[in-house]
Amino acid sequence: MRIKIEKLPAKTYKVSVTVEKDKVTSAFNQAFNDLKSNISVGGFRKGMAPDNLIKEKADPSKLTNKVLTSLIPNVYSAIIKEHHLHPIIDPKIQVENLKEDEEAKFLVTIVEYPEVELENYKENIKNLKPKKTKSKNGNKDVVVEISSILKTLVNSSKIQISQIMIDDEITRMFANLIDQTAKLGITIESYLKSQNKTLDTLKKEYKKQAEDVLKIDFILEKIAKEEKIIVTDKEVEDAISANPDPKAQEQLKTDNGKIYVKATLSKNKVLSMLSKLIK
Repeated sequence: MRIKIEKLPAKTYKVSVTVEKDKVTSAFNQAFNDLKSNISVGGFRKGMAPDNLIKEKADPSKLTNKVLTSLIPNVYSAIIKEHHLHPIIDPKIQVENLKEDEEAKFLVTIVEYPEVELENYKENIKNLKPKKTKSKNGNKDVVVEISSILKTLVNSSKIQISQIMIDDEITRMFANLIDQTAKLGITIESYLKSQNKTLDTLKKEYKKQAEDVLKIDFILEKIAKEEKIIVTDKEVEDAISANPDPKAQEQLKTDNGKIYVKATLSKNKVLSMLSKLIK
C-alpha cells in the first residue's frame, strides 16, 4: 500500500492511497464468494451454477460495496498508524479507481482536532458591562448576556475550522430546516419567501452560523480542559432523569446521548464560571 499525504490548513489532510493489485483481486474474489450463494441462475440450484454464469447475474453495485467494505478499514487504519493522525470526524473517501485485477486508488480527507489559542479572554470578559434591569420587587438585577461572552471568546481566540466540518454543520442545519418546515406543512420555498430570503442568502447565513457554532464549541472545550472542569457520571444521570420526555430520556441514555449531555453540562459550567468574572 502506497500512501502520500498532503497537509492542508485547519488541521486537514488529503491522503492519496494506492492498494496493490493482488489485494484488490483477493477482495473481489472474496466478495464474489460471499455473494454467489444467494444468486440464482436458471437450471441450477442457488449458488451452484458455474462462476462465469453467476458473475453475469451478480449486481455490480453489491459486489463493489463488498469490496469497499473489505478494503476501506485497512486503508484508513494504515493511514492513521503511518502518520499518527487523530481524526475528529469520519473521513471523506473518494474512490478514484476500483477495478478487478487493477490497483485501487482512493483519495481520503481526514480532519483532526483544531488548534485553539486563547488570548486574554478572561480579561476581556471581565471588562464586559452587564445590563441592569428592574425586577418585579423593584430591585435591580444584573443580567449577563451569554451572547456577549460568546462573542468575546471568539474574538479573543485564534482557531481555524476545517471547511469539511463547516459543510457538515451546514448540511445538519439544512436537514433541521427541512424537518421543521415539513412538520409545519410548508415548503422551503414558502419559508424563504416568508422570511424575504433567497437560498443563497440562507446558505451565507448558515455558513457564518456554522463556523461560529463550531468555534464556540471548541473554545469552550479548551477552557474546560484548562480550568479542569469536570462533569460527573451522576450529574449526567441526573440531567437525563430531569428530562420530562420519556422518549428523549431513552435516547439520552445511549452512549452518544450521554456524550452529548456531558458536553452540554461542561459548556454550561464554563459559561457559569465566565459569567462570574464580570464585575
